[in-house]
Amino acid sequence: MKNQNSSKFPDAIRIPFFSRKISRIFFVILIILIASPLFSATHKLNLEVAQEGGSNECSDHLKFMYRITNYDSVGVSTSNLRIKIWANTSSTINFNGWWNGAAGGSASSISSCGSGSRQANQLIIITLSSGTITSGGGTWGGGKAADIYRDGWVSPFDDSCDDYSRVNATSTFYNDPYFVLEENVSGTWYTVCEYTNSTTEDSNTGIPCGGTSGCATSPIEADKSADPVSVCVGDNVTFCITATNTGSSAETFDIWDTVPSGFTYVGCDNSCSVDTSGANDVVSWTVSSLAASFSVTRCFWASADAVYYYEFNKIMFACLMNQGYELERKYYFINTCRECGRN
Repeated sequence: MKNQNSSKFPDAIRIPFFSRKISRIFFVILIILIASPLFSATHKLNLEVAQEGGSNECSDHLKFMYRITNYDSVGVSTSNLRIKIWANTSSTINFNGWWNGAAGGSASSISSCGSGSRQANQLIIITLSSGTITSGGGTWGGGKAADIYRDGWVSPFDDSCDDYSRVNATSTFYNDPYFVLEENVSGTWYTVCEYTNSTTEDSNTGIPCGGTSGCATSPIEADKSADPVSVCVGDNVTFCITATNTGSSAETFDIWDTVPSGFTYVGCDNSCSVDTSGANDVVSWTVSSLAASFSVTRCFWASADAVYYYEFNKIMFACLMNQGYELERKYYFINTCRECGRN
């Protein structure tokens, strides 16, 4: 079933393109594989934390302050964001107030994670009120979200001071890897690979307790092909993505790819899903437990449209997701400006 969803594919298909009018309706597809760095499926956001009044990190309650900055080229809905905090305590965790764009919070018991001075057996999730963080450096929050405390604010907060998430005794915002920002991408929460500007990944990006950074790399590699490479209007083209597990253990991941402009989606193999992002159809598959050193290929078919305006040098993408981070991204150029001499 095709779903209307504009947030699943954050910015990769919003890359500017040029168009060209042609008087004939034959065109050639030229696919060029370009090496590229890993690219997060989430937006380019940054989470900073602090404590109101610079309270001690192990005091009886946490006067939690936060600030989220959007370095992406598009606005980001706060309804798709949440903050995760990990605590190590047998006491009940309570909340007081909700300010500066924070909407609420919850605490739940979890399996113990971490070790030494950074441990947790409870997970705190803070949700945000509805709004949009503007692109190019817009911010959300910037003050205290809530007082987070245990039982009756009995001091000391934690004799052993071994919570996984502890805010330094400062009211100045800073990047802390023990607090995690998550983004909901088409119904699934992913750990954000944080950025300190539009091009630089945050070296202190959030790492979930017992988990992996949203900026982590992966052993999955991908290649793409199209057949045939020359078609006339109405002809079908088969696009295939081959993913190879170069690691030492089995991997589970998703494959996403955009149906190129100038084509209409026809079908796919292996029970794919098709979503709509803006004017683009995006095809996806889940690959479960691909063994080390093995490959898998997924294909879809699209027909050439009978229109007189085509996009060319349009950037497509195939991206692979696994446990909240993108594994690989390949870029492909589509050249649609060659004529075949038909009337």
